Amino acid sequence: MADVSRAHPGGVAEPALPGRLMAGAISGLVGGVLFGALMGLMGMLPMVAMLVGSENTVVGFVVHMVISAFIGAGFGLVFGTRALDF
Repeated sequence: MADVSRAHPGGVAEPALPGRLMAGAISGLVGGVLFGALMGLMGMLPMVAMLVGSENTVVGFVVHMVISAFIGAGFGLVFGTRALDF
């Protein structure tokens, strides 16, 4: 099986691109659930649903979660394992 990681200057292997994207997306979903709950309590999810032409709270939550996954995947893409260096 081929090595799917590449050497990192600190001696730690950095995950391959699909792994970074998946880890970032999952992290984004975790944060999205927490923030989505707060948005639901404040009645803001119907406004998010308006992005796709709806005013349904559930649709707003789904749209919010998709956006959260994309933002998380972008974070994983840009920062990779550097997010763990702090």
